[in-house]
Amino acid sequence: MIGVAVLMLIAGTLGAELFVSRASILMLIAGTVLYVLGPNHLRIAAFPIAFLALMIPLPAIIFNQIAFRCSSSPHALARWHWGWPGCLCCAKAT
Repeated sequence: MIGVAVLMLIAGTLGAELFVSRASILMLIAGTVLYVLGPNHLRIAAFPIAFLALMIPLPAIIFNQIAFRCSSSPHALARWHWGWPGCLCCAKAT
């Protein structure tokens, strides 16, 4: 597991992929706990290590997809609402 973490770090650094290189530290922590303390302690430390995964920012490509979907939904709802008959925002100026 430690070897996989080192390979992830090397691949992420050479490929300029920050997400992979940042995720490698979690693999390194898990591998170190497994190697030094054993599987029982890894089971105990599983939640804190998984919680640390929340500190790693999402890659920009995934973040932009999520942000686009979140920003387009309110716009579609607003367009649908403004199309109601009698809505003041759609009244024509005379």
